[in-house]
Parts: sequence; C-alpha cells; structure tokens
Amino acid sequence: MDRKVFDFHGDLFLKALELEAYDMAALLFKEFFRVLRNMTPQQIEQAILAVVASYNKNNGMLDFKAYLVR
Repeated sequence: MDRKVFDFHGDLFLKALELEAYDMAALLFKEFFRVLRNMTPQQIEQAILAVVASYNKNNGMLDFKAYLVR
C-alpha cells in the first residue's frame, strides 16, 4: 500500500492494545509484522506488558490474545 494512503507505525499497534482492541491488534500484527520488527525496546516492552495484562481482563477475545502471545 502506498505510504501516502496509509503510513503504519508501531504506535498504532500499541494504541490498539491500550484500547483493549485485541482483535484489531492481532490484525495489525498479522499485516504489518515486518514493520513491527523496527519497534524500540521500550515499545516492545510496552506491548508485551499489555498482552500479558490482557489475560487478567475478563473481556473475551481469548483467541486473539493467544495469537498475540505467539
């Protein structure tokens, strides 16, 4: 996709995790995993903490959470 149309960066993935939109985060990860490899160590740590903390929330979406853990 042309960057003029949609410019993806890791902050969008982190925002999806922050908003507890695990289905959207899984979709973003699936489509943009190569871009997510360029995340800073702080962003990676934030993502890991958000995914691990998601298991304490009783909001369903277990299949998407499991996908993100893999």
